[in-house]
Amino acid sequence: MKKRLFAIVVMLSFMLAHKAGAQAVQMATLQHGETMKAFYGLDALSDALASAVKGDVISLSEGIFNAPTFNKPVTIQGAGFYIDKEGKQAWTSIKDDPVINIPNGETGLKIEGIHFAGNVTVEGDSLCQFTLTKCRIGDFTATAKLVEGEISQSYIKNMKYAETRKFYIHHVVMHTIDATNENQISVDVDHCVLTGNMAAAVTAVVRNSLLKNVQGTASCAFYNNVISQNSTHYEWHGKITSIYLVGNTIWTINTIDYNGTNSGYCALFVTPSHAYTWDEYNDYKLTDEAAAQYTCPDGTQVGLYGGTVPFSTTLSTPQIISKTIATETDENGMLNVKIQVEAQK
Repeated sequence: MKKRLFAIVVMLSFMLAHKAGAQAVQMATLQHGETMKAFYGLDALSDALASAVKGDVISLSEGIFNAPTFNKPVTIQGAGFYIDKEGKQAWTSIKDDPVINIPNGETGLKIEGIHFAGNVTVEGDSLCQFTLTKCRIGDFTATAKLVEGEISQSYIKNMKYAETRKFYIHHVVMHTIDATNENQISVDVDHCVLTGNMAAAVTAVVRNSLLKNVQGTASCAFYNNVISQNSTHYEWHGKITSIYLVGNTIWTINTIDYNGTNSGYCALFVTPSHAYTWDEYNDYKLTDEAAAQYTCPDGTQVGLYGGTVPFSTTLSTPQIISKTIATETDENGMLNVKIQVEAQK
């Protein structure tokens, strides 16, 4: 049944493209059980959310959509989040600054494959049992309690959250990470890249990551990380009472040159020029030498591309990567259409 419904979505996309010609038209398809409904235009996502109920699935086409308030625990699937300079990769973008505010007690919000042009704020009492994956966000700020949630495979410039319980941050590029509440229970940071600072208020277990700077009073446990600490913050290294170094955490102590870059740390990356700064175009891949040298207990490399599910821009839902449509029907009146799809396993 899922395959048949996906085929219907593909056919609707073709019909829309044929109707619109060269101009792209935003489309959101709402799937409720075995029934589907399509919405069009800048407000297509907002309209689909207004008609949705808990557990529904909203699929978005390529293009830019107006920002809604995510107030229902549904699944929202975009066409992609990654920005490439050549413009060859499809993506779905939401402009302005959307808000997530799920009613207290509701669970199950899932968002995948969306480029948020602005910032995302999580409001209300709590956001429970949620997943946010393969997204790009400017600032992610949560004043609501985050409970049993996961953010993964994403680019988030600045992350700030309040109270947490079982909060997982995996395979994420961040510039800064901060907390506003001391009640942080079971925060797990794994296979991430931090280009800026981890603030003193953060309490977490940090594993298999590449970190630029960690402030000295952070109550964290560090397992198997590469941490570049510049000379201007070196004095914190003596404040070992609140820093728990375990496993084979690796420290690279380098001085800052006149450009404000750390040559030793940057040299670990294939694209070193912006490895020490926030750059959403950088894939933060390690060189072959660094990947072989800095490994995890499972044998994979530290950073984004290690672990059981390495970082990838490919979505978990099938996406069209190529299509060929015949210009004429055959002798049986059939139109030859070839579609190639791709999905992360």
